[in-house]
Amino acid sequence: MTNKRRIPIGVISMSYWYKKLEEAIPIAAATGYDSMEVWTEHLWKFREAPAHVGSVLASNKMMATVHCPVMDTNITSPNPGIREESVRQFMQAVEMSHDLGAQLMVIHPGHRFTLNETLEDFWALLLESFERIVKHGQKYGVALAVENMDVQKEFEVVKTSEHIQRLTRHFAAEKLGVVVDTTHLSSVPQIVEFIENTDCIVHAHLSDARITDRGTVDTHLPLGEGDLDFRQVFDVLLPNYQGIVSLETFVPPAKAQTLVTQREWLEGILNSN
Repeated sequence: MTNKRRIPIGVISMSYWYKKLEEAIPIAAATGYDSMEVWTEHLWKFREAPAHVGSVLASNKMMATVHCPVMDTNITSPNPGIREESVRQFMQAVEMSHDLGAQLMVIHPGHRFTLNETLEDFWALLLESFERIVKHGQKYGVALAVENMDVQKEFEVVKTSEHIQRLTRHFAAEKLGVVVDTTHLSSVPQIVEFIENTDCIVHAHLSDARITDRGTVDTHLPLGEGDLDFRQVFDVLLPNYQGIVSLETFVPPAKAQTLVTQREWLEGILNSN
């Protein structure tokens, strides 16, 4: 009988937003996390050198992924100056991922500025920007993965398996993978449908979601505090999955016990599958 593979558990650096990464990483390691998803803005906030952060990760035996810049960026902006600066920052993040020694870099696919913007124009800008970013990833040997966006937000476009694969199939399979974000899909049926119909899922963002009495959806909730049944999710995801599962529950500033409780809750579910 073969041994069951242990799934590495990661935590986002935003949980430690008010600490330098060199301070946050040992805390996360001591809390039992295997990996940290480093937000690009976190590196910039304290002006920490990616290579130094990489050495801190290595000394604490932690893996890392990097999240693309998200604050005021949009690689599909119809404003050429904003779009160009966003692409420049994404390519800079690729270089930072290389210097940090990250397993991969997570990419947001941009959004429409207005619903009057045609989908044809959006997709043309998206593919143009991704061609540049993917080429840069190949140059630096950095694996890239695109994340599904929030199905509740009308200005987002790349939200379903169909949308994701329209983008990823523009490239060779080894050039662009997929990040599944559970809270962005809002419900277990939509998560299951996405996983079953999407190739090359290499990374997962985990957080809960809950439908409110108003019919809206609360997202990025701590695991176990929403409506998502993660046992059902893992039944579909884990059989062919080789990546990290990264907690994306927003708790800045980090509460140590919350992060311990979340990891233990997740490990309990993973071990029961």
